[in-house]
Amino acid sequence: GGIDLSIGVMVAVINVLAASLMENQSFATSLLIAVGLMAVGVLIGAINGGLVVITGVPDIVVTLAMSFVWGGVALLIMRTPGGGSPVEYQALGTGVFFIEWIPAGAVIIALVLALVWLPIRWRRPGFAIYAVGSNRDRAYLSGVNVATTRVLAYGVGGFFAAMGGLAATATTGIGTPYAGTFITLNTVAAIVLGGVSLAGGKGGLVGPMAAAFCLT
Repeated sequence: GGIDLSIGVMVAVINVLAASLMENQSFATSLLIAVGLMAVGVLIGAINGGLVVITGVPDIVVTLAMSFVWGGVALLIMRTPGGGSPVEYQALGTGVFFIEWIPAGAVIIALVLALVWLPIRWRRPGFAIYAVGSNRDRAYLSGVNVATTRVLAYGVGGFFAAMGGLAATATTGIGTPYAGTFITLNTVAAIVLGGVSLAGGKGGLVGPMAAAFCLT
């Protein structure tokens, strides 16, 4: 039932971190760095969610404020576009899977959907997220820990933002602190076109994925 306006700059933070750390590194090391940055994305998202819960300030206000904070962090890490990543890592974003008609990026998206989103969606944490999005009071009366669930939702959002930052590094081969300039607005558009209710409690991941392809 909330909205995160810091998604774009979170993508930029992970993008510049990845490009800084992966430069002149091997493919195996770059993959380990990528896994670590996924955890960083979860942490950043959880910080946003924690501030929303602790302060009681509306989500849109807290995340808008944090977008300036994370944007500053991105600029501290890398002031101008630069860095790099191994060619093999870049192939994950621009290459193909066995045959030219199957983009490697599409395979990765499918794996993330199957290994990350579906296990969350169809287990207690996912049901709790949807319940809180539908009606926080009823979710609380049903035994859902509303505060923890909201932080979890932002943590999951942070994970996907990290995937976006890693994808940006793979497709461009560099990092830029301005990578997320237009991403936040596009994510909201993809969410709406994908059938997710901005009021919360309704929608999934497949619709926004299809909408993102259409927008791109």
